[in-house]
Amino acid sequence: YTVNIEGYAPPIRPFRPPEMVVDLDEFHRVVFVGDSLMGQFVGCQERPYHSDISISPNVGMPLNTKTWELFATKAENSIETTIRDHSKLSASGKLAVVISSSTWDILADDSAQGRTFSDHLTAMRNLIEKMRSDYPHIAFVWKSATAVHNHVVVNKKTKWFGAIEKALKRIKYMSSTRSKDLYQYQKEICEEMNVPFLDVYDAYYLSGDWHYPTDGRHYRCELNQAVLNWFYSKLENVKLEYRYRGY
Repeated sequence: YTVNIEGYAPPIRPFRPPEMVVDLDEFHRVVFVGDSLMGQFVGCQERPYHSDISISPNVGMPLNTKTWELFATKAENSIETTIRDHSKLSASGKLAVVISSSTWDILADDSAQGRTFSDHLTAMRNLIEKMRSDYPHIAFVWKSATAVHNHVVVNKKTKWFGAIEKALKRIKYMSSTRSKDLYQYQKEICEEMNVPFLDVYDAYYLSGDWHYPTDGRHYRCELNQAVLNWFYSKLENVKLEYRYRGY
């Protein structure tokens, strides 16, 4: 028999890796500044996937108009440390800084953000302008937000997130809609300010099964390494040896 269905099928498009808007191999050193997701994006258990990577200490806070100056200070400290520790950068060496802030902003209980993340976007502009002003010879890049997946989170006490009440409070505002909206807003800012944008959102949106169990936010090393390699023309095969994070 035949079933007639009115309407249109949802649009389907094949996934393609993002455009290499910048080849990170062109730089002598690349500093990555952000939260724990950024640290895991570029290394496994603090071991970088590429030899030219410097990982900034975890910023550990959302980016807003109350925190952006502290965010800038943490970035500047990492830049100065990297320049001091690598003599080539003091002469003619090329340095890039990749910045990201999204998951803390999605999870934050911050009424000032509203649906449009207006306060965050003001802080993002301030941060980019200050970093460019203070370091005019450094290339600044923005890494996109990554998707979150609520369906991965389980309603039980876990080793890493503690009691159910604590875990659920932390993800109160976590949703795929908020992460997608923030991704779009940040992308628009980067287009407006001519900042290279590492667009990895779709890759992570399609990779919910690559989260750590019960997490919904952080992704496993194998996926992060594969995605990061899209922005390097020369691959370094760092062997992954880590203890699987069970719950």
